[in-house]
Amino acid sequence: ARGREALLPPAPPARARRGGRAARDGRRGPPAVPARHPRPVAAGLLAVLECQMLMGSKGSGGIYMTWVTFASACAMLLVFAVYLLRIDSLIARCTNHAAFRWPTPVQMGLSKGRVAAFGSTSGFFLVWVFASLLQWDDVAKHDSRWNAIRSTLTTDGKDAFERARAYWEIQKPLIQESLKTNFTLHPYFARTELWEGARWDEVINMRIESMGKQLDNGKKGFMIEKDKCAMFEFFMEHEIPIPPVLTILRGSKDEVEAKLRDVHTHPSAYQFPLFLKGCHLTQGSDKGMRALTPKKLEKGSFEKDVIPWMKKKWDQRPNDSGRAWAEVMNRLLDTLPPGFAIQGPFRGMRVSPYNTPLEVKVEVLWGRAYLGLFADFHDIIALRDGSLEFTCRDKACSQWWSHGNVPDLRLKWAVENGHMEAVWTLAERVAQAIGIDEARIDIFIDPNRPKEPVVNEISLSSGHEYMYHTDFLAEAWAAPHLSMAGHQRYHGWPKPIVRQTDVDVHLQKKPPLGGRGLAAVL
Repeated sequence: ARGREALLPPAPPARARRGGRAARDGRRGPPAVPARHPRPVAAGLLAVLECQMLMGSKGSGGIYMTWVTFASACAMLLVFAVYLLRIDSLIARCTNHAAFRWPTPVQMGLSKGRVAAFGSTSGFFLVWVFASLLQWDDVAKHDSRWNAIRSTLTTDGKDAFERARAYWEIQKPLIQESLKTNFTLHPYFARTELWEGARWDEVINMRIESMGKQLDNGKKGFMIEKDKCAMFEFFMEHEIPIPPVLTILRGSKDEVEAKLRDVHTHPSAYQFPLFLKGCHLTQGSDKGMRALTPKKLEKGSFEKDVIPWMKKKWDQRPNDSGRAWAEVMNRLLDTLPPGFAIQGPFRGMRVSPYNTPLEVKVEVLWGRAYLGLFADFHDIIALRDGSLEFTCRDKACSQWWSHGNVPDLRLKWAVENGHMEAVWTLAERVAQAIGIDEARIDIFIDPNRPKEPVVNEISLSSGHEYMYHTDFLAEAWAAPHLSMAGHQRYHGWPKPIVRQTDVDVHLQKKPPLGGRGLAAVL
């Protein structure tokens, strides 16, 4: 027997004690797994780093590659979880055992170190997603580079883009003609530094950058929009129709409170609803407007709601968050003095889906109205040729992904009855009075009075999305600036005539009858 044992091959070395009873009984326990798995972790971290760099990319494929890289980072994190947490072992137990019992950490080969490694890695990843990626996405959601992706990948997108291009080719010479005959540029808006191919969001950003630089020289032309009361005063000076402004109060909270108490005491002297608007709170997120109705002026509501709200808003500082230009814009907004305006109602029939006045937001470039967007109809776009485009913005619609559009007849009456012609004329009149290269003019339409639209407000940094028209709007805005910068016509675009004035934009007076623009120009 001893001779036979001597002829047998040597026994293999004993395995490390793993698996408890399974090892002692001779059964095979879970396979040994290296304590660390640096490869998927390193790949995932590199993907995160690349994603962070791509978020700052200006290239045409920057947005697309950002999300592709983000998907890669997620995949690497998943691979890391499979190996580190032994999810493959858990899945095997689910499929191989009829009576599944949830395995213990020891049976899965887990340790506190493994769980801690996964927790710290996934924690870092989630912090980065919420602190960086989602913030970037909120800013970049209207980036026009999405349009290039949609028009390439979808048939509806390609067709809609070609229609927008055809419309642009018709409107381009009309904008150029307006530059030569109907428009003069205020010097405040002549200092925007641009480059060929600048996107819509980039042009807006460079406008804000220009405003920030001019603030250092005491120029506050941004107040034409960012100070609602300055805007009202400009409109009234230039006899631009707006809902009636009862008063503008800039002295103190006590002055505003005294006026509100007068309204509360003598409600029969006013036509309701009234609107209490913070002069310095023009951003939608600031919620700087409160409607005043007889019910809200009842003693309990007035003392507990209206007056505290006014005092709170007086002290509130405006904040333009979620935009690429937020830092510079907030520096501008910090200079605005607090104040309130009390404005009367627009008396036109309310036909919007939200029982509010029908409002169209008109984009005007170099004195020429290009299109109008009906935001309450989310979103119908009216064009100068009388057509109405509708893009379904519900995520269940294919148009949400493609930016395709279809004709829409819900507001056809506004075109056929002459409402839109009056809207185009009024929007152009406002932009020409200001002397602004681009502005969004928001106008109320009265269905019963086609010739009498009124201006609600304006915007110098519109956050609305104009689908495939966006790139052409950006080109029309930038091209005359490039002509000025290059001292020659850029692709045939004329140089704008700049007004000879040192007066701030919002302080301009109405020009003499027959005058072109503000005053004498060169």
